Amino acid sequence: MATIERFEDLEAWQRARELTNVIYDMSDVGAFARDFALRDQIRRAAVSIMSNIAEGFESRTSRLYIEHLGRAKASCGEVRSQLYLAYDRQYVSGEVFEQTLALAESVSRLTHGLIRYLSNARINEIREDTACYAEYAVSYASNFASVHYQEVTVTTNESQVPPASEASPSHLQPSHLQPSHLQPSHLQPSVPLLDLKAQYTAIRDEIRAAIDRVADAQQFILGPEVEALEREVAAYSGCAYGIGVSSGTDALLVALMAIDIRPGDEVITTPYTFFATAGSIARLGAVPVFVDIDPLTFNIDPTAIEARITPRTRVIMPVHLYGQMADMDPIMDIAQRHGLVVIEDAAQAIGSEYKGRRAGSIGHMGCFSFFPSKNLGGFGDGGMVTTNDAALAERIRLLRGHGAHPKYYHKLIGGNFRLDALQAAVLRVKLKYLDDWTAGRQRNAATYRRLFAEAGLTIDPPSCLTAGCHARNKGDCTLPPGRVVLPVEAPDRRHIYNQFVIRMAQRDRVMAALKARQIGHEIYYPVPLHLQECFAYLGQRPGDLPASECAAAETLALPIYPELTDAMLAAVVEAVAAGVREA
Repeated sequence: MATIERFEDLEAWQRARELTNVIYDMSDVGAFARDFALRDQIRRAAVSIMSNIAEGFESRTSRLYIEHLGRAKASCGEVRSQLYLAYDRQYVSGEVFEQTLALAESVSRLTHGLIRYLSNARINEIREDTACYAEYAVSYASNFASVHYQEVTVTTNESQVPPASEASPSHLQPSHLQPSHLQPSHLQPSVPLLDLKAQYTAIRDEIRAAIDRVADAQQFILGPEVEALEREVAAYSGCAYGIGVSSGTDALLVALMAIDIRPGDEVITTPYTFFATAGSIARLGAVPVFVDIDPLTFNIDPTAIEARITPRTRVIMPVHLYGQMADMDPIMDIAQRHGLVVIEDAAQAIGSEYKGRRAGSIGHMGCFSFFPSKNLGGFGDGGMVTTNDAALAERIRLLRGHGAHPKYYHKLIGGNFRLDALQAAVLRVKLKYLDDWTAGRQRNAATYRRLFAEAGLTIDPPSCLTAGCHARNKGDCTLPPGRVVLPVEAPDRRHIYNQFVIRMAQRDRVMAALKARQIGHEIYYPVPLHLQECFAYLGQRPGDLPASECAAAETLALPIYPELTDAMLAAVVEAVAAGVREA
């Protein structure tokens, strides 16, 4: 059986220990020491790096080791992000900042190299000949955590500090273990809903090189960068063609324009989605026809579609909400029987799968958003349309540039829907990491499930969800108090967790508990589209689409980005528990 022969993990441990001590020293003086939120965040992240590498020592399979190293690497990104913030606030000198940043990047490179090695070499068993290092590393990390943070723990079977007669390796001896001045009231980490700085710091050099490449070329609209991104996203999504556009909203709009949607045409879609889904329909004078959702997945209910089809229906536009695809087989069957076009709103779902097929590859067209908060987000707005139809691809390319071909000769009335080269260059860098980031989100979702279960907060979806919501008034479908319903992963899906959305009764008290602990959260979406003022002309009233209305009243999104640490995830669950139990 293959075993690990490389010893970079020992160096990673040493560097992580050194980084932790340096961070504690630098954050213990001056203005840095008084900024409790930032000080505690960077210290927790540093301890998380050291603890996860230590726990990795005790792993007996490469899968577990990779999981711990992945968490350590994510915490490295968090440390780098917070270092930049500390430097911007002038808490540390330029020299100290550069030295500490270099140390953090060194740890990140070492953990990244180990992850690649473990993944590529297919190691089956961790080597046994460094058991003393593992025992010492776990003991040191555990003791450090217990001295500085009572609730930061390192799990181990028999982690005892080696007695004096059994000297630990000299190059792993602790440099100091001085008691912290932290008070328990300051231990709770603040957790943003999304931290793009943590993501950026890990790929900063690659991003800057890509931006420099565009600046040197001085071609900013369309061009080689956009063409390359189009090929790469199309291939990633299992499609023949990709057409870069200016935003996810414009992707939907130009997709409708490509099939000549006109005033009075009807487009069937869901009311439980971001406004752009229905807004793009209405902008062309077409009529959005809202169909209620499946209460378990929040996606359009295929069983309710056929009853809403009329002679004016042209399109079905399912939305793959929160990163999970809609039930596409019955939707495609309905469309084929009635001669309708299917446009997938995949703005939140790049890389998600349905029965092995990627979002954007099943319908006639797929529409993606590269808004910064998306799993694949740019440095501004951006979007893409995917298709397997060559004629549609050519028509969309024509429409995105005012319908002109060649220049100044206009075949169609299009619009300015072009994607910037700078956005494309940034997105090309990020696309390489997307699967790793998705795995991090999935790992965090699994951790949430475990923590919520251990806290005794979870409940299977009640009958009002499993049997279909039939409440006639908003809020009638009240969930049992003191429990939360976690996201349901439908069969044959790959959920990419653009959002991690829970349901609960008395949501406001849970939000108050999260806000009091500086934990980010969001309601996606508080008012379903059929009840929005701008769509009053459609004549729908409260109670018409009860599943969507109940979801709007009961759901809440929690932080799920891949750089979250275990301590941050635990803090989120503790806050939800406090709010739920208070309710």
